[in-house]
Amino acid sequence: MKNITVFLASSDELKNDRNSFHSLVASLDEIFEPRGYRIRCRRWEDFSAFCTGSRTQDDYNRIVRASDICICMFHRKAGEYTIEEFNQALDEYVKSQSHPKTFVYIRALIEGEMEDEALKRFKEDLFDRVGHYWCNYATDDAMKLHFVMQLERIIPSVSGNASVTEGNHFKIENGVVSLYGHKIAELDNLSFAAENPEYLSLKESIARLNTEIARLRATGVAELQPMIDEKQAELYKKRESLNRLESRLFDLALSINKLIGSGTPVSERKRLAIEMFERGNSKGVVEILNEKDIAADAAQARKEIEQGKLLVDSGRSLIEAGLQKTRSLAEEYVLRAKALMTDYAEPRRFELACHAYEQGIELIRANLSEEELAKSLFEYGCFLQTNK
Repeated sequence: MKNITVFLASSDELKNDRNSFHSLVASLDEIFEPRGYRIRCRRWEDFSAFCTGSRTQDDYNRIVRASDICICMFHRKAGEYTIEEFNQALDEYVKSQSHPKTFVYIRALIEGEMEDEALKRFKEDLFDRVGHYWCNYATDDAMKLHFVMQLERIIPSVSGNASVTEGNHFKIENGVVSLYGHKIAELDNLSFAAENPEYLSLKESIARLNTEIARLRATGVAELQPMIDEKQAELYKKRESLNRLESRLFDLALSINKLIGSGTPVSERKRLAIEMFERGNSKGVVEILNEKDIAADAAQARKEIEQGKLLVDSGRSLIEAGLQKTRSLAEEYVLRAKALMTDYAEPRRFELACHAYEQGIELIRANLSEEELAKSLFEYGCFLQTNK
């Protein structure tokens, strides 16, 4: 049995969120125990306040450093102890290169609320210095889904078992996201779906058709049966379209979640694309991740790699920077492809998505390892198979 410890850091202003997260981890412990994992959440309020002869925060910091995962939550302010715990976690990871995996969650502001200057500075430093992009969430479902997706992705690394593969055990059915049969979130509570125009339009069409069919059946007029059958056929098509869109939106959410935790620096362009997706604006994602800009940066990355090969001493760091940029740009091509597939108003979406995938593959083929190329080819193959 492998034990996984999650440390939850935040100020008391997020007391309800902390309790909700604690309950989530308890539920996940029940889900994963039969699969060989015990998951524990540790918080400052769960520890005794008795005197240990040292500063209490120092005791918390030791627990942070020993944890497998550290979640730091913020809302309107950046508490000094939460920031201290974040820095402890980051410093330990730099030293160990294994733990704790650290993620920042920021609760969305509601009308009339403002974040303080300390939080603004923390976010700027987090993005500029660390290259990390935080998880924005406005609902409990969004917070829970983000963590569960990360947990599913990193369990192989924290388990220490290389044979454990990174699997996708999520299922989307009737607008509900479940893991191993356990409900995690509803798409209507996730902004990337709830604010997506295509998603809303399909939901409204389905509701309207259901009402019309019920009204026609209530008349009891046999001559109306052909009209009922016609609307039933239309309803079936709309439901099929909604199911496909839900799967594609969720697939894009998984890809974004993966890149946030991948360790690859998040560029400004990618950050803007993520924000667009979170607002339900798939068209905005495609516009920001335009091929002209990605191709220009890819050419620059190739130039840096070639320059590095000519330098004896300083070339290694230049080559590595170019390779990192190349990986990031390949990710952008994949995000563009997946965003295109959610844009039902674009008749050439499949053709354009294939082109984006192929551009990313060629970028990897020219610069990265055969293993990375194999992974990208496999993902593209799965995409083609899914879309027949």
